[in-house]
Amino acid sequence: MDLSSQIQSLSTYAHPIVAMHLKHKLDFLTGALYADSQPIVKNIAFTVAKLQLIDAKIKYYIILEGSDQLESVFSNVHTQDHNHNCDILQFGQKLSIAAEINVIFEQNPDLDCGHCRLNLQDAQGIDHVNPATWKGMLKLDK
Repeated sequence: MDLSSQIQSLSTYAHPIVAMHLKHKLDFLTGALYADSQPIVKNIAFTVAKLQLIDAKIKYYIILEGSDQLESVFSNVHTQDHNHNCDILQFGQKLSIAAEINVIFEQNPDLDCGHCRLNLQDAQGIDHVNPATWKGMLKLDK
């Protein structure tokens, strides 16, 4: 889907959810899911509007609004050694190194193999995707 279609789909989701939540309260959707999903849609719409004012040629990946980037950082923290029970000092050091790893991967994307399970081809029920797997028009201009 191109960016315009993604925004349209998010809007199509957000508006009926409000109506259903107002009518059926927690019998329709949990409060946590409602409270989490509506701000995400709002923030994406606001981000697109702000970026259009800055530079409409910028590519915008909605998928980066989720937690995948944070999970990537924590996977780099987790895979540095086999110590699963680190203290706060060790965790801080690992987090610092993980941030440096992410900077290196951003500057040298050819070094980042990505995650083998983030391929969208012939897949069902995908939980995580990254910009390398995304196809379609992602620029903000029309």
